[in-house]
Amino acid sequence: MKKNIETINFITTYFVPEIIASSERSLYFVLELEKQYTVNVFCLTEMGKYQDDKTIQFSKNTTIYYINQEMFNRRSFFTRAFHEIKYSFKLVEASKKVKSDITYVASPYMFLIPIVAYRLSGKKMIDNRDLLWEYLKENNFLQKIIKYSLKRVMKRSLHKFDEVIVTNREESKFLKEQYALRQITIIPNGISQEKYNKLIKISIANNTQWTIVYIGNVALGHNLEIFLEVSKQYLDIQFLIIGEGSGQLSLKAYATKHRLSNVVFKNKMKWKELLPYYQNASILYAQLDGKEYEMAMPSKLYEYASLGLPIIYGGVGYANSFVKNLETAHAISPNSIEELVLAIESIKNSEALISYKNRLFIKKYFIRENISKKLTLLIEKRGNFY
Repeated sequence: MKKNIETINFITTYFVPEIIASSERSLYFVLELEKQYTVNVFCLTEMGKYQDDKTIQFSKNTTIYYINQEMFNRRSFFTRAFHEIKYSFKLVEASKKVKSDITYVASPYMFLIPIVAYRLSGKKMIDNRDLLWEYLKENNFLQKIIKYSLKRVMKRSLHKFDEVIVTNREESKFLKEQYALRQITIIPNGISQEKYNKLIKISIANNTQWTIVYIGNVALGHNLEIFLEVSKQYLDIQFLIIGEGSGQLSLKAYATKHRLSNVVFKNKMKWKELLPYYQNASILYAQLDGKEYEMAMPSKLYEYASLGLPIIYGGVGYANSFVKNLETAHAISPNSIEELVLAIESIKNSEALISYKNRLFIKKYFIRENISKKLTLLIEKRGNFY
């Protein structure tokens, strides 16, 4: 007999009020699920922001259970791993106290995967947003051992879930071929209707000075030194980097050393504060460094395409294919100064500035409210087996 699904425990590291790409995806999934089910969200507070009231009635059908999260150094792999394991255990133990028909896990913390797999019984679904362990470098013997060990653990753990959700076809293909997983569903990332509406209404400024804008994490995996190298050839163009991360200090030092007066750094800011910078942008830039990121998709590309401005993306895999489907967009090889220069020249010599086709493409396939409905349909479909 089919069991009626009434309650879902939703475990995620990021949730409101910390609205980033990961938490926004979870938020819109919960908003869709609560239309039909009782939802219990187990999540962490923002780092260092403790709250006394750890249980919040988010809506009529959704309750949030917070775990206070202390500050820690995310740049150190071992420090980060220790804290991710600790908080993953805390989230799982908290969820065990509340009965549910299904446990749904969103895994920005990769160690949630094995801990949920082996500590929780019952039906489980995993939203595997990034195969982070596959991105680890293999520069020395220790790194190779760590990566090999994590891959074995993750492979065994993922087989203990009843459903694995991924964000794109490259991840799906990889897990089927390399991990022998079969029960995989693709639910892509995207952009909220609210953000989309605001972006398409922006009136792009007709500035005489061109500005190339990068918005996102300023980390080693993005190798933005290429961005700075090219800035030397275009002293009449402003190169703007908005964001923070492990590579920020070295980039600032590089810009200072080479006296790059046309390079401007801005710290991470709230989304609404980005709108004036989008308005004054001429070209939008993003990059992921190397083949190990071929399954990754920078969520910022959905915003870039919604705005309709010319895009340059350096990378491979799914994101590269995504950009190739856009107008006034250039998918180039990562870390290629020559290709980046050619793309800039091509855009400068082009008459087209705003692509309405790109906006329609995002509206049709990548609005979060529409994407989120796929999760409810999946649970209804899989309910026949649960």
